[in-house]
Amino acid sequence: MTVTQVPQWTLGDRIRKAREFAGLDQDDIATALYMSRAAVSAWENGHSKPNPRKLEVIASKCAVPLSWLLTGSFEEGNTELNTRGDYALSEFSDIDSPWAA
Repeated sequence: MTVTQVPQWTLGDRIRKAREFAGLDQDDIATALYMSRAAVSAWENGHSKPNPRKLEVIASKCAVPLSWLLTGSFEEGNTELNTRGDYALSEFSDIDSPWAA
């Protein structure tokens, strides 16, 4: 399998992209985590980082692979289903996708 990476995105960038892709706002993520919107904003702006358990919830809520949030990498051809029941990884590889910078 080929591993693809978007090297210039920070963890905060990936959290923001995942949230936007899922059609969620910072309040939606904050509510799911019992946190403030300001905490989510701080993560997205690189002022702090969520703990691993919170990253798991963000990945699940946004229907993206946790490995992508952590590293920015994904394996092309991965057939792991996301929480929406579709093949989310194909969405990452489309140049015209909402993931394009």
